[in-house]
Amino acid sequence: MTADSSFGDLHRARIRGLARVEDMTDVDGLVEASLLLVTERGCMLTPAGLERHEQLLVAWRDAVDLEMIATAYERFLTVNQPMKDTCAGWQSVSADAEALFLTVDSLSGIVQRVKPALRRAAQTAPRFGTYAPRLDAALDAAAGGDGRFVTDPRVDSLHSIWFECHEDFLVTLGRDREEEGSF
Repeated sequence: MTADSSFGDLHRARIRGLARVEDMTDVDGLVEASLLLVTERGCMLTPAGLERHEQLLVAWRDAVDLEMIATAYERFLTVNQPMKDTCAGWQSVSADAEALFLTVDSLSGIVQRVKPALRRAAQTAPRFGTYAPRLDAALDAAAGGDGRFVTDPRVDSLHSIWFECHEDFLVTLGRDREEEGSF
């Protein structure tokens, strides 16, 4: 297991908190190295895994243009509150077809607005390029009538993907959600 190959898996577990086994590439090696714990619900970092992730992240930060990611993150933040408000609104409505249509319409605009920021961040950290297709897939599922894909944490919902992306920006840039006030 090389540092390069383990960083992606460690980072995925770090930003998700609990990553699905099928989303990981080197579970066995990370478990053998005592960096990852696998449960029936998914994979999570051990204290040693968290420490190793931080070491790899610091080295990675030293080798990339963090300013480009920081600029992309500022763009992300301009639509963060509208995303949160729309998701909260969805959770408080009767969840009928009309409400789903209006919610998806609003979320579609937000997703379109954030895509340039994700493309910019992906120029430095390619993993940011995975968020737009996932958001589009969740939008498609919700537009098809499956309201779970708006906020349900048990599926790859818009809210879950958005939260993961936000956490990725924060961890990548070494920022604290509470200090920043970007809940």
